[in-house]
Amino acid sequence: MAAKKLLNRVKELNYIVLECLAERTLAERYQAMASGGDGYDSNISEWMSLLLPLAVDRGTCIITNMGAMDPVSAREKVLEVASSLGIRLSVAVAHEVFVNESGMLINNILGLQMRNIFKYSGSGSLPEKLVNMEGGVSTYLGAAPIVACLERYRPNVLITSRVADAALFLAPMVYELGWNWDDLELLAQGSLAGHLLECGCQLTGGYFMHPVSLCCIFSNLADKNRNLSFPSLLDLSLPYAEISSSGEICVMKAEGSGGILNFGTCAEQLLYEVGDPSAYITPDVVVDFRGVTFQPLSRSKVLCIGAKPSAHPVPDKLLQLIPKVTFYPEGNPVVTSLQPLSPASPPSSYLNYFLVTDITSLGLMSSKVVSMHSNLSCFQHRGWKGWGEISYGGYECVKRAKAAELLVRSWMEEAFPGVSSCILSYIIGLDSLKATSIGNHLSTWRASEDIRLRMDGLFQEKKHAQQLAKEFTALYTNGPAGGGGISSLVLDNANGSYAVFMYAWMASFFFGSMIFIGREHVFWRIGAKQTEVSEHVFADVTKACISAELALPPFQQEDMQNSCLEYGLSSEISLSAAQSGQKIPLYSIAHSRAGDKGNDLNFSVIPHCPQNFEMLKLIITPQWVKSVVSVLLDASPKAIDETKQLVNEDNEKVEIYEVHGIQSLNVVVRNILDGGVNCSRRIDRHGKCISDLILCQHVLPKF
Repeated sequence: MAAKKLLNRVKELNYIVLECLAERTLAERYQAMASGGDGYDSNISEWMSLLLPLAVDRGTCIITNMGAMDPVSAREKVLEVASSLGIRLSVAVAHEVFVNESGMLINNILGLQMRNIFKYSGSGSLPEKLVNMEGGVSTYLGAAPIVACLERYRPNVLITSRVADAALFLAPMVYELGWNWDDLELLAQGSLAGHLLECGCQLTGGYFMHPVSLCCIFSNLADKNRNLSFPSLLDLSLPYAEISSSGEICVMKAEGSGGILNFGTCAEQLLYEVGDPSAYITPDVVVDFRGVTFQPLSRSKVLCIGAKPSAHPVPDKLLQLIPKVTFYPEGNPVVTSLQPLSPASPPSSYLNYFLVTDITSLGLMSSKVVSMHSNLSCFQHRGWKGWGEISYGGYECVKRAKAAELLVRSWMEEAFPGVSSCILSYIIGLDSLKATSIGNHLSTWRASEDIRLRMDGLFQEKKHAQQLAKEFTALYTNGPAGGGGISSLVLDNANGSYAVFMYAWMASFFFGSMIFIGREHVFWRIGAKQTEVSEHVFADVTKACISAELALPPFQQEDMQNSCLEYGLSSEISLSAAQSGQKIPLYSIAHSRAGDKGNDLNFSVIPHCPQNFEMLKLIITPQWVKSVVSVLLDASPKAIDETKQLVNEDNEKVEIYEVHGIQSLNVVVRNILDGGVNCSRRIDRHGKCISDLILCQHVLPKF
């Protein structure tokens, strides 16, 4: 595990943050809790078992949002793990609570009410108060609840519900360095550090490796640092940061580790999932990223400066996610009540559960269900099946897919030696049908522009199949650049036919809308418990607009005069400007990373050579962008929202922002992702592969 490796390599870490939530994963936890499962991240037991012995011994506090929809139960799980390891510690929670119109606290608005709803099995319609239930609402909280926890409890582990990613990192800075909530310059710099760190190894070479195209005559202009070797990619270090009381930030990777930390990796992460860079909104401060610059001090250390509070620096409202849950009257299927198969449940009871919830009303499918149910006794258990897929496109996409395959196999071997021999790999669009002639060679690979790696395993143990599914997800932060559309599944191979039900379950729920809510209407609670001592629980209900003044000793400022000039800005400064007169692939003069927010896409365009920034401004226009992404709109029928209005029809808007600090462009395309990750019908639901769609375009250099 990367976090444990970082703890082993860097002895002086004060805090380690496990950022594990997104809209999709939050929806999954809500769905699991609604079905009687856990509302917190299911990996918390495994991760805490690995980290707690070393973290507690070193005095490193763990902060994580793995609590998701049920941080209180997550705390109990961590205490259980600690007790089993014989570790004495304190575990705190900070999470949102709800207050009704009369000012009374609504306890367990999700947990208790949702469990009662899905135990409902009587006749007649569901009670109106349950049909209109408000459970599952989740607001992006800021750093204040975490700071309050640190002040009161000084815990070993701190578990939160949905907290803005950057706020998870900002909170310990505020607490340790004595920053006040009106120190907006400091909060902006701290939020910059959090934004850079939140995606883990994406800052230190993950999702950055992109082999230089051999067929590109301008390949000498490409960023050679992106052509990482496989051993280097396999030995990535999680990033960490040193923060001074004056707001100076150095992001770092472990000395001697693989990967790369330089201007290019920092620039890509700076603009990842950012809309207007002059107003990056967090619950604590609105940050202006336009003047941010990166100064490499060594191969493992980069100074980050220039984040400023925006013109309107304090947001009046917080972002709130509203779930979409559909309850059907009697006689219709309650699809949202589907539960995943547990190891103790035989396949017959699994399908019986469906029949109880009246899945037979699905019409034509009902005969297949009944037939499967009556014949399940014929099947013998043949192990566990796990598979994963990821798409790559554009230049050297096959090389990146091959690198991804080797990474997943290596990660599997690290976790379970010998198990990778159970995995079959192939590339859809290249060799999945093995329909190639004996004389075929690399020219076939070079002609491929849209391929999909699939790795399919058949294992004796369920945990091996689950590991394969987990390792595929890690390709988003630790794999080659430009991969998208990851999907994975684990099945009991007694009867693979009920994969169809797993798909139905996974697609049955998403967050229906996002709204902004005044922070005076948002409340949170903190509390803590300890192992081996009396379970005296402290609890506060406090408004999210709390402010605090701390008077702690300042962090010792590091001497910034030891800059290693030989590393400078690496190859980005030394590259010559592109020549004009003939079309060249955009990949030759720039690199890019795409991100998503709801139904909107953003992608960066970062020149390898800063001199090409002015030229890129002439090429990357709204009209050019619309012409490139128009293929996404023509590929499928228009989506229809709940108001029966067409989505993505004549309402795509392109916004292009200049980020002068890093001499780059940030492009935002509104309403382009087919409704967003939780309901998109595309393979690449996040739009991550669109960066290669952009880079593959041939452009005429302009001066």
